[in-house]
Amino acid sequence: MNLKLSSNWLKWDLTLQHATSSVPSFPTLELPRVSFPHAQHTRTPMYRRRFKKKQETTFPDTIEGFGYVVKENGEIRHKDKDEKYEFEHIPKDRPYNEARYNAFINLVGDLVEQELQSAPLNFQKIIIPVNANPSTEPHTYIYMTPNAMTTSDKLLCLIPGNNTRIGQWSKRVMCDDNINSGSMVDVSLQALKKGYEVMILNPNGIYWKRLH
Repeated sequence: MNLKLSSNWLKWDLTLQHATSSVPSFPTLELPRVSFPHAQHTRTPMYRRRFKKKQETTFPDTIEGFGYVVKENGEIRHKDKDEKYEFEHIPKDRPYNEARYNAFINLVGDLVEQELQSAPLNFQKIIIPVNANPSTEPHTYIYMTPNAMTTSDKLLCLIPGNNTRIGQWSKRVMCDDNINSGSMVDVSLQALKKGYEVMILNPNGIYWKRLH
């Protein structure tokens, strides 16, 4: 059995050698060497991007300084073109446009808080904690109508959404549609007419910076 197996392997080996020897051979092709006499002296220049220093941009401190006015009906429109706020003030410069929009919307937020504290709403600004010193101690604030803490009747609590300043519902609605409907002014007026006391909470106003 072993002899037969060995003879089979030997037969297969001879057949393989015969097949290998029958493969035609081809002459070796030598490629000419190409030299570049100036290649060793040529260096690819290295470029490095030079970053420009970021310049601080200043914006107007009034809504009118941006070229807009607040109409009697609460609409914010351009004083010359009567158009809503244009976000892309400089085309394809999103960082500048966002910074400009944030500066503008902060002024709108100031106006909303002034309106909340004025007649006919007459909200009171309450510092929390109650005995905190705003200039030296961590604190926040809320708004409430004069009888909100003493009423035994109906009380409405208004809470702004994430990343929204106190007294506001939507920045876009305030800029595009109406400052009163985009803020809590309209709903507060309706609540007072129906006999509610109102409290406006400030969940996003939890960051405090020492003034001095």
